[in-house]
Amino acid sequence: MNTTTESSATRSFLAVLLVGVAAGVLAGIAMLVTMGILRLALGWPTPTELIFDRLFPFLTRWGSAPRSP
Repeated sequence: MNTTTESSATRSFLAVLLVGVAAGVLAGIAMLVTMGILRLALGWPTPTELIFDRLFPFLTRWGSAPRSP
């Protein structure tokens, strides 16, 4: 029987998965903090504000009701 190899392979996969999730969470927190600092200190817009600034004219143009003369 080769149970130690299977157990170590499973443990290794779970360890890699856990480290990957932890790295992703820490990267997300670092990105959020960096965006907050740039917004508060320099007044830079967030990506959400930039996207809606570009898309809003298209949404209002297509969704507007016909104007009467």
